[in-house]
Amino acid sequence: MSDKNTPKTETRSFLDVKKELDSSKGYLIFENDINQSDESLFSETLQIYHYLEKHRMIWQKILDSRLEREFLIIQTEPGKEDDVLGRLMAYHLPKDLVYYVYKAVT
Repeated sequence: MSDKNTPKTETRSFLDVKKELDSSKGYLIFENDINQSDESLFSETLQIYHYLEKHRMIWQKILDSRLEREFLIIQTEPGKEDDVLGRLMAYHLPKDLVYYVYKAVT
């Protein structure tokens, strides 16, 4: 994952992206089935982007057309994964949203 945010959705294989994740960093990965809605769950109007920008967090949007899924990948400081997840969930994300927490190897 690059050290810059990608506000535009990048079309890539999620498996390739996973291989590039830095094990010394933490990550929150939100997954959405693109067949469930006519528009992206991770549209520019999503309120969590304000939080991410305010806290200068690195994030990336990925569309994996083979899996028919979109992903929002957020890099966190090591050890802060659960804290950041709790703060982001306060932005009223859908309760059935699938997410993964990748903890940093310290």
